[in-house]
Amino acid sequence: MYLQARRPPRFILAIPLFSACTATQLPDKDATESTANSTSATETDGSVELPTDPTLSSLTTSTSSTSSTSSTSSATTTTTAGSTSMAGICGDFVVDPGEDCDLGTDNRDDGPCTLDCKGAVCGDGKIWADVEACDLAGDNSEDYAGCSPLCQMNPRCGDATVDVPLEQCDAGPANGSAESGEKSVPCTIGCRWDARLAFLTSVLYDADLGGLDGADQKCRTLGKAAGVPRWETLRAWISSGEVGPLDRFVDSLGDLVLDGPGDGIRVDEIGKPLPSSLVWTNTSVVGGPYSPVEHCSDWDSTMLGLGARIGLSHLPHQPEDQWKTWQEDKQWTSFTGKECFKLARLYCFEQ
Repeated sequence: MYLQARRPPRFILAIPLFSACTATQLPDKDATESTANSTSATETDGSVELPTDPTLSSLTTSTSSTSSTSSTSSATTTTTAGSTSMAGICGDFVVDPGEDCDLGTDNRDDGPCTLDCKGAVCGDGKIWADVEACDLAGDNSEDYAGCSPLCQMNPRCGDATVDVPLEQCDAGPANGSAESGEKSVPCTIGCRWDARLAFLTSVLYDADLGGLDGADQKCRTLGKAAGVPRWETLRAWISSGEVGPLDRFVDSLGDLVLDGPGDGIRVDEIGKPLPSSLVWTNTSVVGGPYSPVEHCSDWDSTMLGLGARIGLSHLPHQPEDQWKTWQEDKQWTSFTGKECFKLARLYCFEQ
């Protein structure tokens, strides 16, 4: 209804009337309203100004504001210029703000660009195939059997490398299989020896061995030359008047003391079978010194009149009574006495 106010008002002209008209004539309703609204303007200079309608002005402003309103959804953005752009989506082959990479359908958590469009890095808890061997995120460390800060496996049982002192052996995939190489013995799944490598020396020695240390060194020299694994750990099964394998060996002798070496120790350092042999020992069946005097002056003399206790390496199973006596009496370590200037072998055991 306010739009009617914009129509130009009507004016009453002062013209003499004929006798047919009445002396006074009332203007119509619209003219009266217009005249009232514009009285001040007419009275001052005879001109007419349109009134300012606050409601009309408000309507125009509201319309303008509505036309410039921006709207935004999760998928599109409408700007004041009227253009529309897609929001960033991981997997659209476009590296958007907040993304390190985007390989589209090739994004994967074991690849260079993950499913959340982040570049693969060591420490993110995801294993990058063919680049990282492991990834424990914040638990990566230098600990044994752990995952390193470079996302590579730390030393562990099963890696085919002996990690001293935590492991005695490591045959890799063969751990726990009871299998062994030609010059080795089986290794358990926990990287402990399932047996011990032992051999007779191929060389015969008199009793001047250079003491217990000299006897050990003879075992190591032969083992190294033969390519025996862990040759540096070899020790001779031999006792002085006070010290024996029970004191010198780092491994338990329980099984060896209880059961002996089975059918005996029959081969040398290269695996060659040897005949039944006499062996310098002075060692009892329980792994200690057999005698306080039968050791050729602690294995340092060949003087006449001196003797030492020796063992017998093995016997054939026939005749059976002799073989059973050898086995039951544990003659492999304590058999008889022998003069120090004569020759015998040594038992060498891997530690």
